[in-house]
Amino acid sequence: MRARPLTRGFCLLCRHTKYVFWIGPVEHDGQRAPAYACEDCCAFVRTYIHQCNQRWDQRPAT
Repeated sequence: MRARPLTRGFCLLCRHTKYVFWIGPVEHDGQRAPAYACEDCCAFVRTYIHQCNQRWDQRPAT
């Protein structure tokens, strides 16, 4: 996997100016804008999603 290029910018999630990478466009009220996130926020989101997936997998089969 290629490393994502980091650039100095504004993190959409924690709202701080840090080194960020592009995570895709966001759309609100018909307007689109680029979205950036810092490494700390991306790590938090990955951990959160992993925990949600584990809980989902532990549900009893019906």
